[in-house]
Amino acid sequence: HRRFPLRSGMPREELRSRLKLDAPALDAVLAAAEAQGMVVTRDASVRLPDFTPIPTPEQQRVVQRLLKEFADAPHTPPAPDLEPELLNWLLDQEKLVRVAPDVAFLPETYAAFVAWVQQHIRATGSVTVAQFRDHFGASRKYALAVLEHLDEIKLTRRAGDARVLY
Repeated sequence: HRRFPLRSGMPREELRSRLKLDAPALDAVLAAAEAQGMVVTRDASVRLPDFTPIPTPEQQRVVQRLLKEFADAPHTPPAPDLEPELLNWLLDQEKLVRVAPDVAFLPETYAAFVAWVQQHIRATGSVTVAQFRDHFGASRKYALAVLEHLDEIKLTRRAGDARVLY
């Protein structure tokens, strides 16, 4: 926590490697430690029970400035150009949703995209990059990133030049 104060915890694999334990032994140690309230395991990480990642005041200012820029241009936000630890914190805290390495959106914008795509496909049978772009006033870069992301998470699938529900 001292070395990486914005991470939600230490990756289980890193802890296993540092302790030189095999997976079953680590599971047993973590189960006992968690039962005693010494650690909390979440997904693939382990943390102290009272730890909460909190950005420094300067990092908080950077985050507020970036989130304002995202709110000011929700459909064409800037690239999330932050130090990796701070960007990962924003993603982990669900303050941003990443759809491509250089494209992220506010959660409410992303939810609006998903809802519209689903509704549009149900109403018309499919959606194209151009339709998405025109509806949201976004550039092709953003429209394509969102639709490819929806393909990756298997909400949609590509059918020629269009997307249909998966």
